[in-house]
Amino acid sequence: MHQLMQPAEWEALVAESAYMIGFGDPILGPSVMHCLAVGTPYLDPVYSSPRTVPSGMAFTSQHSFALSFGAPLVYPVRPPSPPPPASPLAADGFHPRTVLK
Repeated sequence: MHQLMQPAEWEALVAESAYMIGFGDPILGPSVMHCLAVGTPYLDPVYSSPRTVPSGMAFTSQHSFALSFGAPLVYPVRPPSPPPPASPLAADGFHPRTVLK
């Protein structure tokens, strides 16, 4: 994690990075353009269903247009699904309030 940077510092960081991972928001943020300009690979998160912006345009990933560049500059990635909710069962398989008779 980095603190707030001056534009030149940010551009240098992007240029020396092995890759950049998109977090899904903001849709069409400027970071992918920095990556494309200096040849840093960008991992573009793909949405589980299209997201629509106020103008009505639908996007299947954070930077749908960038996917047309393909490897080695842009790679689509599907973020993992969130884990299921924690089970109310204890480690031994019994609910903590189970009364045995």
